[in-house]
Amino acid sequence: MSEIQKDLPNTEASPWYSVAWVWLLLCIPFSAVVFGIVMIVSANYQPDDLVVDDYYKEGMGINRRLQLDENAAIVGARVSLRGVTDEGAVFHVTQGSELLNLTLFHVSDRSRDIKGLLDARGGGIYTFQSPEFARKLKSPGIWYIEIRDPKNQWRLRQRINTPVNQLELSG
Repeated sequence: MSEIQKDLPNTEASPWYSVAWVWLLLCIPFSAVVFGIVMIVSANYQPDDLVVDDYYKEGMGINRRLQLDENAAIVGARVSLRGVTDEGAVFHVTQGSELLNLTLFHVSDRSRDIKGLLDARGGGIYTFQSPEFARKLKSPGIWYIEIRDPKNQWRLRQRINTPVNQLELSG
C-alpha cells in the first residue's frame, strides 16, 4: 500500500442492516401500524355505550321524560330509602301502587345496570329483593336510581354516590 492510501479513511460500506439509524427510522412507521391495529381491535371489542345512534328519537324522548318528572311532582310522589340489608333494600313510598319499577343505572357501563320491581308490604313500605343491588349500594360508585309507576305516568330519578344508607327522592 502506498503512503497516500494509508492516510485515507476506511470507506468500506457496511451492510444496511447493521446501521442503527436504519432500524430507528423503520421502527417509527412500524409502531404506527401496530398501534393503529390495536386501536381498531379495541374499538370493535369495547363499543362506547355513551354514543347514541338515533339522535332524533332520543331528542323526542326528552320531552316525555320531563313530563314524567312533572307528573311526579303533581301527584306528590316521594320515595325514601329506609335501609339496606344483605338481601336487598327497604323503601318508604308516599305515592304508589302494588308494584313499582326500580332501575339502578351505572353512569358509563350499561352492563352493570339493575332492573326490578318494588314489592308493596303495606303502609307505604316496599322491598326490593336483590343481593346484587344491596352490594352496589354498599360499594363505592356513581349511579342513577329511577323509580316509576307501572303505568309509566310518573318517575323519580336522582344521581347518587354510593355507599349510601339513606336516600330521599321527591318530585
